[in-house]
Amino acid sequence: MKSAVLLVFAGVLFAACLWFFAETGDLFAQKDYLAGILHILVGFSLVRAAVELSRLAVLGRQRGVP
Repeated sequence: MKSAVLLVFAGVLFAACLWFFAETGDLFAQKDYLAGILHILVGFSLVRAAVELSRLAVLGRQRGVP
């Protein structure tokens, strides 16, 4: 159960990453470079968090944690 919840959270974070990167493209199109760069940093942070949650879910399944 715990690994399923972690995978759902990871999926939500990956979806948020896609939204942040889409917004980044819009900001760069409007020539708002500072906001675009900040969005890229937040997007990369969300990717990193999602990867870590996925890793925890996989490790939990391998160890047999419910």
